[in-house]
Amino acid sequence: MLAAEGALKGRLEAGLAELAVPHDGHAIDRLWQWLTLHERWSRAFNLTGTQDPETLVEGHLLDCAAVLPALREPGVLYDIGTGAGLPGLILAALAPERPFVLVESLGKRVRFLEQAIATLALPQVTVLEQRAEQVVFDPAAAGILVRAVAPLERLCALLQAPLAAGGRLLAMKGAQWEQEWSPLEDRFTLEARYAYRVPSYDHERVLLKVRAKDAK
Repeated sequence: MLAAEGALKGRLEAGLAELAVPHDGHAIDRLWQWLTLHERWSRAFNLTGTQDPETLVEGHLLDCAAVLPALREPGVLYDIGTGAGLPGLILAALAPERPFVLVESLGKRVRFLEQAIATLALPQVTVLEQRAEQVVFDPAAAGILVRAVAPLERLCALLQAPLAAGGRLLAMKGAQWEQEWSPLEDRFTLEARYAYRVPSYDHERVLLKVRAKDAK
């Protein structure tokens, strides 16, 4: 990994520029710190399903970063089932002034997240060691982010309480998202759809902004 450090950092920087992702001058260093920690922790247990740095950069970091331009609403963002901090911690590394709450039920991943938050110096990020259905959400939150956790119907069931109270689900999905959305159209509103393509990947990705029709 060290031998490829320059090339990978260059790929990160070029990818963020291609995706028009805003960030300060320290974002690349923060993302690299995450990669370094991920490599170290992955020697002991599985964090993301891959340890390949190129796959992590292309398939995870840039995919998470790509949705930042679409997250314009002010307020805290919750990341449900964040795992190793995807996408919440990566977005926080790019927008260090914004508050995030990372929700993860697996203790070992929570310990990783706590160390990563300290190492990346992101005091606006907090971690909850809970399941999604146990979380008490801030009603003023900007949204609830979800990436690679469950189909839309399952997500809407898990998050029934905050959605019924007017919360917004921000779901990162692949090109087949319409198949998941179709059964929900009578109960939920697709407020917006943000489409993007990660550099070096051919498939389209989307960020769906979903609200309940009967929300209070």
